[in-house]
Amino acid sequence: GPRGRRRLADTGSPALVALRTGERLCTGGAGGAAVTRAIGIFGGTFDPVHFGHLRAAVEAREKLGLDDFRLLPAGQPPHRSDTAANGAQRLAMLRLALGDCADLRVDDREVRRTGYSYMADTLAEIRSEAGEAPLLLMIGQDAANALDTWHEWRRLFDLAHLVVMRRPDAHFN
Repeated sequence: GPRGRRRLADTGSPALVALRTGERLCTGGAGGAAVTRAIGIFGGTFDPVHFGHLRAAVEAREKLGLDDFRLLPAGQPPHRSDTAANGAQRLAMLRLALGDCADLRVDDREVRRTGYSYMADTLAEIRSEAGEAPLLLMIGQDAANALDTWHEWRRLFDLAHLVVMRRPDAHFN
């Protein structure tokens, strides 16, 4: 798994900074890096899903050269007691928003799960299915700034590489 010293790696995009370990993930390629067998995971409440979510997902997938990119709506997010739409509705909205986009897919495991949706548990489940394939967890700058409030947040680094997506006006804390 991705253990060892962590460092920030500039992906060449002003909106995408990857928090990586010493393990080599990327090899050069035209139009973006080609990541061998890696799985991109972009979680969130998606309440509602909007163009910013989709644009960030497309840019991350393209820049990192990912063939497997999953949008993962939280079923019952522990940090938000009231969502405007329930999990099934948010899942349906996300599927409608993606339409026929073959480059992105929806992973519904957290909506199907009962109880709170904890990313550490979800990554452990995906890790058990994916074998040695690198997992790249995409999070927004706001989530990265509050990462230490997440359930078992240190465990995330044992399970995945973190890719922080930032807005042009976002600040890194």
